Amino acid sequence: MRRRLRRDSVSVRTARTELPIERYRSIEDMPRPWRRADDPGNLRTVAQALKLYRALKRGRRGKPGVTCYRSFEESKADGESGSGG
Repeated sequence: MRRRLRRDSVSVRTARTELPIERYRSIEDMPRPWRRADDPGNLRTVAQALKLYRALKRGRRGKPGVTCYRSFEESKADGESGSGG
């Protein structure tokens, strides 16, 4: 069971939600990690995530970064030519 220390707990408010920040007095009070650091499945999970990233990125067209246009017509012309992002 997870033990919360109320007087050491703090919340950070963002634009959309409130994020709790928990502080622990010692390592023993902290919850156990969900996966061991020396688990061979960790590398497999990272490899699968990288494979998914590459598959999703492959379909992207255009160059990385931000392209500035002087007019909407210029933007539309670049979009039709397929060179813009």
